[in-house]
Amino acid sequence: MSYEEHEITLSWPPGAVPEENEEVLVTALHWSGRNGGGSPALLIVGYMHHGIRGSASVSPDSKYIAVSDVFTGFHVYHLDNGKSFKHFEQEVSEERPVPVIWVHGGNAILGSSTIPKIMVWYVHTGSKRITLPIPGNSKVLAVTAYDDSNSDGQVFFIAGGTETKDHEFSVVIWRAEERKGPEFIADSDDESSSGPEPELTGAPGHHFAAWLLLGGLMVAGIAVGHKLAGSDIFS
Repeated sequence: MSYEEHEITLSWPPGAVPEENEEVLVTALHWSGRNGGGSPALLIVGYMHHGIRGSASVSPDSKYIAVSDVFTGFHVYHLDNGKSFKHFEQEVSEERPVPVIWVHGGNAILGSSTIPKIMVWYVHTGSKRITLPIPGNSKVLAVTAYDDSNSDGQVFFIAGGTETKDHEFSVVIWRAEERKGPEFIADSDDESSSGPEPELTGAPGHHFAAWLLLGGLMVAGIAVGHKLAGSDIFS
């Protein structure tokens, strides 16, 4: 396989007025697929100084783009025309860029935060589905998710990289498991949610920060030291 190299100089985004010696900061790069799939057709570039966009993520179907700003939270736009679709307001403790990613097949976004919690927002309903608390007064500056369905059921993980004010770092991992019975949602906007408190169970020696429900899935928060190998987390 051979590759061709192309180099271009990015111009200032429309409407942005550069100040003298001000640097153009690119915060996101994404390929957008053609309608109905196919090869990438468009390279999307996010700029720090054009709406103060700290991060951006394109939905799996290339219909939407989710962006985070350092002031109010997260915005979702139609990718074809740039019109606003949803705005998810989130508390911000400092003006610091945080990432946002798509989860659950593009039906929800997962956002980091400068406060000790991360949220899962359901895009089409516009609601905050669930809040995942972080132990201690930590900022969540990195997030990722793993979602896999197989013959044994659904496997879903969320991981958040945290930093304390003393610049100590750790990773918190939530594991989702199928759960039968009434749905219980911890720290949800829907105060009418009901159901039994799920039991705190897990492998000996593991600290579970919280058990939550996520769309019928039970989620366990696990504080993981940096020396704990990933293969050992759930053994």
